Amino acid sequence: MIGRARTLVHSLQGMPSGADNAHLQTFADTRTISSWALDAVEEMVASGIMNGLEPARFAPAELATRAQAATILKRFMQSVLFIEG
Repeated sequence: MIGRARTLVHSLQGMPSGADNAHLQTFADTRTISSWALDAVEEMVASGIMNGLEPARFAPAELATRAQAATILKRFMQSVLFIEG
């Protein structure tokens, strides 16, 4: 949802948005990310909104904590210039 919202806001602001899946190669568990989610996950990692749980593990099947969700929302709002960092 955050990926789609970011794409929408960037299109309204006239900013480029896209992903090339290069950032996902750093994660050992990239193959466990659903194919339909790859582009959105790549964009979230490339933009710095999401980092994974460890440098080499994204853990796509794990649930996010409230703190992680709050961090994702804050980083999203900073990336689309809704708030200052």
